[in-house]
Amino acid sequence: MLSKMTKGPDRALSGRIVRTRLAILWERLWNAAFPALMVLGVSALAVLTGALAALPPWARLAALPVAAIAFIATLVPVARVSFPAGDEAVPRIEVESGARHRPATAVRDRIADPSAGPMEAMLWREHQSRMEKALAGLKAAWPRSALPRR
Repeated sequence: MLSKMTKGPDRALSGRIVRTRLAILWERLWNAAFPALMVLGVSALAVLTGALAALPPWARLAALPVAAIAFIATLVPVARVSFPAGDEAVPRIEVESGARHRPATAVRDRIADPSAGPMEAMLWREHQSRMEKALAGLKAAWPRSALPRR
């Protein structure tokens, strides 16, 4: 289980964690808002091309509430978007950086047996030291759109 970060790794990772959390938030917002933007785009296209003006008056009057209801309905997912937790950002940073042995996760770990002998404690300190050095190679993640996959 992950424990609280120590002062050193926290300082080394805090800016990258914040930027990665913002990238994840942007991805969530973009994916949630895309349908609403499409409704707005189709509505604007209908107005700008004159397709709306070509309709009979009763159809134009019906098109406005239909477009408004569609737009409001597509905003529901936007309202459900939540800010990502810090624990979501750490694995993303490690994956984006191509890090081996998950250094950001490893520096947050604690030794399994606190009553371990001196040899085990020395090995644990060496492992932690190597993982802290590996933190320098980690980079914040950029937002990625899921729209091409959709």
